[in-house]
Amino acid sequence: ARDARGRCVRRRARGAARRSIARGGARRAERLMTLTALADAEVLNDDDNEGEGEGDEDDDDDDDESRALGVLQWRELTAQVRAHACTARGRATCGVALELGGDVERSRTLLAQTTAALRVGLEDDDFVGAKDVRMAVRGAENGRVLSGFTLSETFATCATQKALGRTLERFSSSDADVDDAFWGIERALSATPGDLMDEIARCVACPGGKVLDEASETLARIRSEQRDIREELKRLLNDTSREMARKNFAERAQIVTRLGRQCIPMKLGSAGELPGVVLDVSGTGNTVFKEPSTAVPLNNALTTLAAEEEAEEERILSELTTMVATYADILLAANDALAELDAANARARHARWLDGAAPTIVSVDSGIEVRQLQHPLLLERYLAPLPRRGSNGDDGTDAVEGWAAEAADVDVEAEDGGESETSTQPRREIKDVIPVDFNVDASIRTVAITGPNTGGKTASLKAIGIASLMARAGLYLPCDDGCRVPWFKRVIADLGDSQTLELDGGLSTFGAHLKSLQRILNAADADTLVLLDEPGSGTDPAEGASLAVAVLNKLSRNARLTVATSHYEEVKTATLASAVAQVAAVEFNLRTLQPTYRLLWGETGESNALHIAAGLGLSKDLIAEAREALAKADAEIEADASGDAAREKRAILASALGRESEVQTKRRAEAATYLSEARALLDDVKTQSAHLDLRQQMIKVDIENAVKIKLDEARELMAACETREELDEVARASLPDGWVIDASGEAVPGATSERAAFWSPEIGSKVIVRQLGSAEAEVIDVHVDTNEITVKLGTLTTRTSLASGVSPVKSKVSWQKR
Repeated sequence: ARDARGRCVRRRARGAARRSIARGGARRAERLMTLTALADAEVLNDDDNEGEGEGDEDDDDDDDESRALGVLQWRELTAQVRAHACTARGRATCGVALELGGDVERSRTLLAQTTAALRVGLEDDDFVGAKDVRMAVRGAENGRVLSGFTLSETFATCATQKALGRTLERFSSSDADVDDAFWGIERALSATPGDLMDEIARCVACPGGKVLDEASETLARIRSEQRDIREELKRLLNDTSREMARKNFAERAQIVTRLGRQCIPMKLGSAGELPGVVLDVSGTGNTVFKEPSTAVPLNNALTTLAAEEEAEEERILSELTTMVATYADILLAANDALAELDAANARARHARWLDGAAPTIVSVDSGIEVRQLQHPLLLERYLAPLPRRGSNGDDGTDAVEGWAAEAADVDVEAEDGGESETSTQPRREIKDVIPVDFNVDASIRTVAITGPNTGGKTASLKAIGIASLMARAGLYLPCDDGCRVPWFKRVIADLGDSQTLELDGGLSTFGAHLKSLQRILNAADADTLVLLDEPGSGTDPAEGASLAVAVLNKLSRNARLTVATSHYEEVKTATLASAVAQVAAVEFNLRTLQPTYRLLWGETGESNALHIAAGLGLSKDLIAEAREALAKADAEIEADASGDAAREKRAILASALGRESEVQTKRRAEAATYLSEARALLDDVKTQSAHLDLRQQMIKVDIENAVKIKLDEARELMAACETREELDEVARASLPDGWVIDASGEAVPGATSERAAFWSPEIGSKVIVRQLGSAEAEVIDVHVDTNEITVKLGTLTTRTSLASGVSPVKSKVSWQKR
């Protein structure tokens, strides 16, 4: 049941994240994607679970688009752009997956900002000092006093925002396009409060965060007095320490600090030669740290001034924090504008790095016109190395992996090194990444790409798919100028093998393919771009070809544009016969037996499997046998085309589809049952959790009340005490049974009060004598008749009464922590 709940929560979190990306909420989407990991640890509190059941269909649609973003490697493309951001906030705004415009106007706005950022040409130095100050500002709003360091970073961020606002204002005054694109951003940055910056700079060292003397007259007076007293104390202690060293009462003339007070280290036997207060004893017991009586008033004055200084600094920081809270909305808006500007500048720097062209985003009913399009991920290894910047936080590194793959029907995979392994070249001179032309008329609803294996069909699908996403995200395309790309609300793709090996209900390759096709058929609408790689594959060729034709026919009626690859002759024939379909072929050089990766529009291509096999070195005898078998199979197909065999195959196909439909219906019902049980379990867990929280709160209140009563009683008793002995008596009466107060005034485990009166140390044992401080002394003699003992501490030997404050050495544990 716990696993079912975790799967349910993870699915909802992923669905919400994908919807946020599609609607333009990339930052919220990034946060939601992290919730899936929390679900495994049972720490997710889902407060937004009303109406869960009614979103199942939306989740299926989101799953389809998420798969498309995965196979088109949108995250990898996002990593390229994120590497060009200059600030942590800019990288966080780019996120794991770049924002895709929720509508055509939003995409055009993003593209206009990219173009405007190219004209402004901001560099790293323009963003120096910018930080994410949202937490500090919100803390100020909630009454948390900001530290000097935080205020200095806030000042640096404000200064950067103000300077960027002036830069945008300067460009906007002479460029209407920049003004239109960055009008809101420029106003928000320029609104950064200058009086707040002036006040922070007057009171706090920037950088550093130390509160300056000039922050107030009171602080200046306090620090001036501190300096004078420190000088006087230094002179006094220097004279005294030299005198003690000269008389051999101290090892050397030295000034040290103990308990926050300056003192002089003295030899143990000579400590009485200097009037004053013992602050500490060394670990060996040979050195006593003594504060001369003449230094006590000066040290006291420094302690008092330090407290006054701290209070005054706190008052100044509190006033500055109040100013920050007053301007909270303006500061947050300016910091958001900074992040948006950095993200736009990252897109612009990516466009410059890619030598891209600005696409014209047209309505979904228009055609596609993209010439000499190269895949941006395949280009990465040949272009200048990407900047290596920090991660989405303030620290760490975000190594953007390099991409290296052949321009063929393979996924682009990350290199281990991350550095470009070839010399950089201008994009248009890179010959290893073959450009393709993609020109589709507005009347076309289906494009079938045919040709040999390893010829670049899937690479062409991915190129047009990622180009559509890039235009929607406001990015430039690696193609010739003048490109026109329709705004597709959704891109759905089925590329590669979806076979699963689960023991319970795992799908075969063909079953997974059918399930994916069914989802695509359900999700496709008039705003959808569908990308299919070999529909109908994985089964009997004749049946698969019939299925592919049927699927493409339905998509031509439902989807705005479908681009599919296929080897089937039936698909080629049906496409040529349709007025709303277009064919293209990947070129194959029969002389060299190598593909050229070029798209030839209006032509159909052969699979050329046997030619490719021969080119790869298969034996001539094997190739000849395969050609003979192919000719025989073609003859049989022609003979059976109009006979009983064809009808029987169609019947078998219908039966297989029916069985598959029944299996999928049964699995859907089982999944609905599991989902219902998981929701019931979640409700039960939430109810029990609420009861436990209430019980915990009641217990906490009872404990707090009991503690308050005990504290009030203790305060009343202590207020009535007039002497040290009375205080000791109150303390002893308050101790739990088995605890005593030792000579150092600490509560320690010990004998009960009845037994304490008969305690007598043994010769050789260690005790603590209150008169000698907290050091451990050795018992060298016991005088039972007078209730006294003789102890030795270093070279000092003294006799003391047991009643004057002698306790055994035990491990000290504060009873208050019990």
